Amino acid sequence: MQFSAPLLRRVHDVWRALPRDCEEGPPARRAFDPLLLAPRDLRFIVLLDVEGGPDPASLDFVYRVVGTGVVEAVGLEFTGLRLSEHLDEHDAPRLIADYRAAVESRAPRLFRGVLQRVGKDWLGYERLALPMSDPEGGRIVSILGAVAFERADRLPPGSL
Repeated sequence: MQFSAPLLRRVHDVWRALPRDCEEGPPARRAFDPLLLAPRDLRFIVLLDVEGGPDPASLDFVYRVVGTGVVEAVGLEFTGLRLSEHLDEHDAPRLIADYRAAVESRAPRLFRGVLQRVGKDWLGYERLALPMSDPEGGRIVSILGAVAFERADRLPPGSL
């Protein structure tokens, strides 16, 4: 996985170092503690609860934590909101599809885009989605996300 943002590499490294309850697959949600992250990175973290299932099309996501850097960049406070209830804000349909893909794959996923829907088509982002499982390692119950913002014209060519 190629990151252009050092923030994403640092968060990915923390996630990879988390203990796993089973050899294959993501770490359990209980293994993650935000204190494992550098304070400078916490501003750009998103933690989502995964609800619904088992059919991926029925999955929905609730923002448990949204870092202040994400809120400032997007211009919306969405802590506590259910993604499906805010389809007209930000880029919810794409976010839902991206997070469902992370749950289905049970592996890290990297997404790139531009904040067009909030009137910031000059601001690009790289968004990392890291799935975390229940204690038994079966069901994905949470997604740890990190978002790095960059002027859209500075993102890697062909990444949008």
